[in-house]
Amino acid sequence: PIKVIVIKNNTLGMIRWEQMAFLGNPEFGVEFSPIDWVKFAEACGGKGYAIKEPSEVKSIMSQAMKERKQPTIIEAYVDPFEPPVPPKVEMEFVKELAKSFAKGQPYAKRIGLTLYRDQVHNVLKNIHTHHIDN
Repeated sequence: PIKVIVIKNNTLGMIRWEQMAFLGNPEFGVEFSPIDWVKFAEACGGKGYAIKEPSEVKSIMSQAMKERKQPTIIEAYVDPFEPPVPPKVEMEFVKELAKSFAKGQPYAKRIGLTLYRDQVHNVLKNIHTHHIDN
């Protein structure tokens, strides 16, 4: 039977980022009401699974892939503010994103924090490693 993985963030994520990073506009009309995909699967006679934490991926995916009798939906929760950013960010992306923030992007602070979370973690890790080594 078929397996479907739903990336759940209750937004039209790519559209959100296109509006901000390519058009320089605040997001508009990209959020929608949450759907419980596990209950949806069950209501349709299938099997539903929800992945809410990264630590659950391996075990839940393993269970879901073993399902042989029913169609299966795997609902994978993701942070709606996690950007689909390539490893190398172009300056044009940064300029358009800044324009969208200046025009009133509703979640600008949260998005900004999410964008730089990895860099902060790396800096802190390097500081911690440096102090341990010295």
